[in-house]
Amino acid sequence: MILLAVLATSSSDISGPPTLRAGIPSANPSSYIGSSTSVGTPIAIGVGIPFFIALAEMVFPATGG
Repeated sequence: MILLAVLATSSSDISGPPTLRAGIPSANPSSYIGSSTSVGTPIAIGVGIPFFIALAEMVFPATGG
């Protein structure tokens, strides 16, 4: 469940660069690919994964068995 949540939130890193390339053909690809990766990945790792772990523990509490 956590891996699916991380993949869903990181979809902007995957779909963002082709969308920008189609929308703004004159844009420099190195700037938007680098910015989406350098900003999105640390946030997904540092904030997203712990958040999704806590959310999964709230939705599916351990039974202690």
